[in-house]
Amino acid sequence: MRITHKIDFDYGLPCKIEQIGKTPNVSKMMALVLFYQRLLDKKVISSLMDISRLEKISSNRVSSIMSLSLLSPRIQERLLTLPREYKHSKQISVLQCVNIAYEIDFEKQMEMFEKLV
Repeated sequence: MRITHKIDFDYGLPCKIEQIGKTPNVSKMMALVLFYQRLLDKKVISSLMDISRLEKISSNRVSSIMSLSLLSPRIQERLLTLPREYKHSKQISVLQCVNIAYEIDFEKQMEMFEKLV
C-alpha cells in the first residue's frame, strides 16, 4: 500500500506529498546476498545449488548474485543505504556491481564504484 497523503498538522487536513520512490534493486540483492551468506555460514543450506533450487533460478544467476559478497565492506554498506530511486534518478545495476566485484583490490573497487555514483 502506497501512502499518497499525509496530515497537515497546522490545519489537520490531508495534503499531497511526493510519490515515494522505490528501493533500488541492487540494494535488495545485496541484502539477499548477506542473508544467503548467513545461511551458508550457519550451515542451514549447504551450497549455492540449494539456493538455486529454493529460489527456482539458475545456478549461474545465483553465482553471479553471490559475487556481490566479494565487494569491499564499504561498498556493501553503501549499496545497502542507497537512497530511494525515482523515475529519472541515476540507477546502479547489479551487473555493474558484479563487474566491480571481479576486481580483487578494494581500493580499485572503490574507485570504480565512485564512477558509478
